[in-house]
Amino acid sequence: MFRSLRSKLIVFFILVTVIPMAIVGMIGYNSQKHEISSQLEYSIMSQSSNLSAELLNLIDERLRDVEWLTRSPILRDPESTPLELREELYNFLSVNDIYFDAILLNEEGGVIVDTETRMIGRNIGDREWFQEVSETGMKRMSDIYMSDAINRPVLVLGAPVYTHDRELLFYVSPSFNLDVFYERIEAYTTLQRTHGSDGYAFLLREDGLLLSHPNQSLVMNMNYFEQQDITKDDLNSLIDQDRTFTTSGGQVHAFTQVEEIQGFEHRWYVGIALAEEDLYASLDDLLLRYVAFYFLIFAVLIVAVIKLSDYLVKPIRQLVEKTKAYAEGVDYEWPYEAAYREADHLHVAFDDMTGRLKEREATHRKSTQVLEATDNGVFAVARGSEQLTMSNREFETLFGFTEMDLSSVTIQELKRESPFFDAFMHAALDEWTEFDKRNETRRQAEVNCQDQDGNERIFFLGMTLLSANGEREDLDEFLFVFQELTEVRRMERELVQSEKLGMIGQMAAGLAHEIRNPMTTIRGFMQLLEKRDDGENARYYQLIMNEIDQVNKVMEELMHIGNPARIEEETTSETSVSEQLKEIITLHEQDLEKRQIKVETFFNGTDDFLETNRNKLRQVFSNIIRNAIEAMPDGGRLKLRNQTAPGLDANGVCDVVVAISDTGEGMDSETIKKAGTPFFTTKENGHGLGLATTYRIIEELGGTIDIRTKAGEGTTFVIRLPGSVLRQTVNSGE
Repeated sequence: MFRSLRSKLIVFFILVTVIPMAIVGMIGYNSQKHEISSQLEYSIMSQSSNLSAELLNLIDERLRDVEWLTRSPILRDPESTPLELREELYNFLSVNDIYFDAILLNEEGGVIVDTETRMIGRNIGDREWFQEVSETGMKRMSDIYMSDAINRPVLVLGAPVYTHDRELLFYVSPSFNLDVFYERIEAYTTLQRTHGSDGYAFLLREDGLLLSHPNQSLVMNMNYFEQQDITKDDLNSLIDQDRTFTTSGGQVHAFTQVEEIQGFEHRWYVGIALAEEDLYASLDDLLLRYVAFYFLIFAVLIVAVIKLSDYLVKPIRQLVEKTKAYAEGVDYEWPYEAAYREADHLHVAFDDMTGRLKEREATHRKSTQVLEATDNGVFAVARGSEQLTMSNREFETLFGFTEMDLSSVTIQELKRESPFFDAFMHAALDEWTEFDKRNETRRQAEVNCQDQDGNERIFFLGMTLLSANGEREDLDEFLFVFQELTEVRRMERELVQSEKLGMIGQMAAGLAHEIRNPMTTIRGFMQLLEKRDDGENARYYQLIMNEIDQVNKVMEELMHIGNPARIEEETTSETSVSEQLKEIITLHEQDLEKRQIKVETFFNGTDDFLETNRNKLRQVFSNIIRNAIEAMPDGGRLKLRNQTAPGLDANGVCDVVVAISDTGEGMDSETIKKAGTPFFTTKENGHGLGLATTYRIIEELGGTIDIRTKAGEGTTFVIRLPGSVLRQTVNSGE
C-alpha cells in the first residue's frame, strides 16, 4: 500500500491540503455541534418546564374549585337536608364538567352524600388524602391511584366544610376526571405527531410509577426507574443540572419537577421524550454538508494528481508490463514512446539486461532437462534456513511430493508431510552433520531407512557443498544426489543365501544315507518289539515309528531346502487336524510335565478333515508346538484351538483355522519380520530351519500363517488351511 508513485503523490497532496482543512473543519464542526446541541437540549428542557407549568395551573384551578365549593351557603348550613346537599353537589358538577362525582363524608370517613349514590354508607377513612385533610383541616389533592370502587385511576380532592361559626360539619370530595388531565399531557404528543416526530410527554410519580403515557397499558403498571435502571437521586441530579437522559432505546428524555403548592405536596415529574435522530437531525445535516464539501475538494485534488501522475508513471508502467511479459515467457518487441530522460535510460538498460538473461536461461534449460531425465533423485537445501531450493521429478515421485507445491518449503515441513522422507533424512543426519562440521566439499555414504509401509530401503547418497558467497555461509546450499540400491542389495543377499543353501543341500545329500541306515534298523527293531509286546506300551511303538518316518521326511526336506523350487507332490490322504494335534501333545507329555505347562484344547464339535499330506502337516504342528514349549521354560499355558472358517464353496468345502498359543516372552517386531528366514534363530543351540521349513510347507499346502504376539505376553500362530470336509465328531475340549 502507498508503494506506487501515483499513491505517493496522492498521499502528499492529502497531507499538505486535505488534512489541514479537515482539522479546521472538525474544529468548526465541533464548535457548532456543541452550540446546536445546547440549544436543542435547552429547547426540550423548556418544553418540559412549560408542560409542568400547565399541569401546575390545572392543579391550582382544581384546588380553587374545591375551595369555592366549601364556601357554598347550602353546604355550610347545618339545617340543609341530604337532598339539598346532593342537589348542591349536582350544581357543582354541572358547572364544572371536568368532575364526574362528588361525595360528603363525616368525621370518621363515612360517605353520607354521593351524587351517584353508590358510595353511600362506605367508609374511606383509611385513604391517605382523607387523613391529611382531617389532620390539617385544609384542602388537599390526592395522588393518582387505582380506585377499588370504580376500578380505574382517580384523582380526588378533599376539603373540610365549616359552619359560619367555624364548626366542622363534614368533608367534601369531588373526583377529578383524569381524561381532561391526560389530554393536557397528550396535547404535546399530538403536536409532535403533526410535525412528523415520534416525541411524546409522560408523567412520573415520585416512586417512578407511570401516571400518564401515550401507551395506556403502561399507566400504573410500569416503573420508569426500574425500566431505565436509574434512581430518583439520578433523576433529581439531571433536573438540577439541566441535563437530558439518553435511554438504551435511542430516546432523549428531559424532566421537570412539578412545583409543590398548598394543597398539592406530591412530587411529580413531567417527562418529554424525543427520538435521538429527530432531536439531532440538524447536526446530521451539518455533518453531511461538511462531508460533501470535503469530498468535493478531495475529488478535485485526485483528478489533478491523476493527470500529473499519468505523465510521470506511464514510462514506468510500460517498463513493468515488459518485465511481466518477460517473466511469463512472452518474447515480444514492445514499442516505447519517449518521455523524459531518466525513463529513456531505464528502458535501454532493461532491454540490455533481458538479452543477457535469455542467453543464461537457454543454458539453464539444458541443465534442467538433464536433471529431470536422470534416474537419480536430486534436491538442494539452503544451509542457513534449511529451505528446499531445488528438486527433480524422481525426488518428488519417490517421497510422494508430486501433488505438493514445493516452493518456499523447509526440510522440517517436508519431513512432517512424508514419513518416508523423515526416515530418509534421519538416516542421513549423521553423515550430513559430519559433512557440514568438517567443511567438506563432497561426501558419499550408504544409508538405510524404512518407507511408509515399513519396508527397508537402501540408498547411495552423495552430498556436495554449493558455495554461493565465501563470506556468507548462510547463502550456501547442500546438494543431495541419491540412488536407490534396495533391489541391488536384495539380489546380493539372495545370491549369498542361495550359495549357503546350496552348500547345505550338498552336505545334507551326503549325510542322508548315513542317517537313514540307522533309522531303518531302529524302525525294524521297533516293529519286532511291537509284535512281542501286547501290554499298555503298545501304542507308543507306532508313535515312535511315525517319528522315525518323520525324521526321514525331514532329511528329505533338508536336502531340498537349498532348492527354492516346490517339492514334488506327494500322496495325500484325509487327515484329522484334531487327531494330529492330540498325537503331537501325547509325544511331548513328559516335556510338558517337566516344565509344568498346562495344555488347553478347544476343538469344535464339527471336526475338520483335510485332504492333504499328513506328514507335512504333522511337521508343521510339531515345529510350532515344540517352539511354544521351549518358549515357556518356567511353565505356562499352551492353548490349541481349531475351527472352520465361515462359508462353504459349491462342493461343501471350507477352510480350517488352527491357533496355537503360548504364554512365553513373545517376540519383538524385528524377530517377527525375520521369522521363517533360514538360519535365523534366537535360541542358543538353534539352527534356524524349523520355522523356515514350516513356512515353506504351509505355502506348498496353499495355506497362510500369521503371527500375533506382544513382548512379555506370549505368541499365537494362526494357520489357515484350505479343503476342510465337515464331519461330526465328539467335542474334545479340555
